[in-house]
Amino acid sequence: MEMKKRKILTDPNPILRQETQNVEIFDGQLQELVDDMIYTMRNADGIGLAAPQIGESKKILVVEYESESDKDNSFPLTVLINPKIVNISNEQKFMVEGCLSFPGKELYIKRPNGIAISGCDRWGKSLTIEATGLFSRALQHEIDHINGILMTDHIKEIRTIFIGNGTLGLPTLDMLTSNPQYKLEAVFTSNDQLVGRKKTIAETEVAKKAKEIGAKVYKIETIKSPDVVKKIRNINPDIMILADYREIVSENIFEIPRLGVLNIHPSILPKYRGPSPVVWRSLMVIKLLGFQSLR
Repeated sequence: MEMKKRKILTDPNPILRQETQNVEIFDGQLQELVDDMIYTMRNADGIGLAAPQIGESKKILVVEYESESDKDNSFPLTVLINPKIVNISNEQKFMVEGCLSFPGKELYIKRPNGIAISGCDRWGKSLTIEATGLFSRALQHEIDHINGILMTDHIKEIRTIFIGNGTLGLPTLDMLTSNPQYKLEAVFTSNDQLVGRKKTIAETEVAKKAKEIGAKVYKIETIKSPDVVKKIRNINPDIMILADYREIVSENIFEIPRLGVLNIHPSILPKYRGPSPVVWRSLMVIKLLGFQSLR
């Protein structure tokens, strides 16, 4: 029987939350399903797949990772039916995880580094697997799927404030709105200003984007204003992220977020600072190369 590439369900889909059933019959139909899962996983460049992800309410998972450049984390094709975690290690590790049901998303998730699992192979033979590292994580991830648990259930939202003005900050703002680990509480940006030859009043690019995504926007004259500092304290963010903002953040603001303040800048600070850091750095490089070519 030719293997078929099955459609992978993506979040949100209620099937991904449904409780799955134990496999009772290990017949040819089951073997076809397992083969389809393997084929689908490989074609999607995944390292794991659970039956609910292709709309099958069965306790079946497949995992596989083979890499010449990452042999330490490689593990062979593994098929598990009716898996149960029977032991977990005390050691836990954070690692970035992706998921075929969350295309393009990666989350930083903490899991036990080692586990032992009991279950059956694809033919119904009982087995126990002990796994560590990436192998352990892949198995845990797919067992979560079998139990209706998604990787987003493992994260704790980070209350976030974004501060920025121009287009260089927009990719960061896009990332914050698309990543479920960040709960965007507010966006701070400069007041509307006169721009162009006609001196028309315009919002900052960040203000426009923030309104587009439905974020709470505060337009401010200066971030050092006592009223602005009070607003930030009232929001009580876990982290503040700056990108393409014109002011230096004062120490009293640095002390507010639990995880600190992150400034994303396109060049080395303070060496290449100012309103046009990329242009400034490029001119410095050209000048240096020109000087060297004359030697």
